[in-house]
Amino acid sequence: DEIIQAKPGDVLNLIGRITTNGTYNEYCEFWVWLGGSWSRFASPNASFLGNRDFSVNYTIPSNTVAGNYALAVACTYSNLSSTSYRSWKSYSLEVWT
Repeated sequence: DEIIQAKPGDVLNLIGRITTNGTYNEYCEFWVWLGGSWSRFASPNASFLGNRDFSVNYTIPSNTVAGNYALAVACTYSNLSSTSYRSWKSYSLEVWT
C-alpha cells in the first residue's frame, strides 16, 4: 500500500486512529522492523467512546544502513498485546542515504 521513505536520523510522526462503539480501554501499539525481529517502541492507551488519534514520533537510528524495513500499527482491546480483538497494519519503510 504505502511506502515511507526516510534517511537515518529522520523523525517520523505516526498516527493510529481507533474507533469504538463503547467505552473500552484501547491500546495503539507502534512497531518497527529494522531487520531481525519486530520491536514495539510505543503503546499509548486510553478508555474512550468514538474516535481517537494516537500520535507518536519515531527517530530512525543514525546507524541504520540503507535498505528496506517496515513500520506497523496494532490496535488492541483491553490488554497490551492481546491476541483477541487485534488488528495489525504494516507499511514498507525504505531507508536511503
